[in-house]
Amino acid sequence: MTTKLWLVLKKLALPLVVVYVIALTVASLMRLTDVPSFGSSFDDKIYHLVAYFMFTLLVFNYLSSKHIKKAILVSVVLTICYGIIIEVMQYALTTHRSFDGFDVIANSLGAMLAAITLRIVVKSKIKMN
Repeated sequence: MTTKLWLVLKKLALPLVVVYVIALTVASLMRLTDVPSFGSSFDDKIYHLVAYFMFTLLVFNYLSSKHIKKAILVSVVLTICYGIIIEVMQYALTTHRSFDGFDVIANSLGAMLAAITLRIVVKSKIKMN
């Protein structure tokens, strides 16, 4: 079952990344209301961390399907750069959003946690084979 799922994810790697980037860009630039709360003062940062964790996994999935060397590192760098660009766009293009350095940190932490997770998974797969 997981092998079939993995093959489907590899086939859909690029469309998944494109759809995710569009959704993340739209969500990052529009005014969001009625966002569910976890009851903490840093809910927004949790959302950022999770969004960039998932984004990094999707980018890695695409890059590894193209046999890119150092796919984990490239995935992290790309997603962190994208997060910085989005923060600058929020400052420059919207009146209801602003640049937030803590968002950049949360995005980066999400990307780095994904990298650590991927590294563990990749190493465990190598040991199994």
